[in-house]
Amino acid sequence: MKFYVFLVLFESIVCDKCGGDWWSYFKDTNACYMIAGPTNFEKGQQLCSTVDAKMASIHSEKENNFIVEMAKINQTLIGALPLDRITILLGGKRKDGKFQWLDGTPFDFEHWAAGEPNNWKDSGDRMDDVNEDCMALYTEKTIYGEGDQEIHLPEPYLGRWNDNLCDQRYRGVVCKKTLA
Repeated sequence: MKFYVFLVLFESIVCDKCGGDWWSYFKDTNACYMIAGPTNFEKGQQLCSTVDAKMASIHSEKENNFIVEMAKINQTLIGALPLDRITILLGGKRKDGKFQWLDGTPFDFEHWAAGEPNNWKDSGDRMDDVNEDCMALYTEKTIYGEGDQEIHLPEPYLGRWNDNLCDQRYRGVVCKKTLA
């Protein structure tokens, strides 16, 4: 499987201390971020680990907006890939009925889309015991589904979180490397 790393250039600083040109530095968190993929949750963890990072935890609206802007800048590049997903993975996972950050930091900020997390299960091709235990971020205004199953995401969903399936293929994962 091929993984792609997308360079982000906007208000962030691409710097040597992050360990490569594909990282974007956000001074408010003293951390470096990148979006890489396509991937599912398990492979996303491995991908971030290979670059000495963890799947991103988010602790403020400003940090969330930073990641959303990264995704917007990379939309053209990511959109060229053969994927139909409109979300990127974050480092949150449901455990004992509550979401937690896998990096061990406190779950002190939430930015869920309306009605989320809902652990929604389709009565169609999904098994009843499948849960939406992973966390993803809506990154663009688009259509979910096909034909009479189309769901047009309204503007308020952009930049919001959704609980989703862990084994689904996503267009990317947000990796975060906190600097000392």
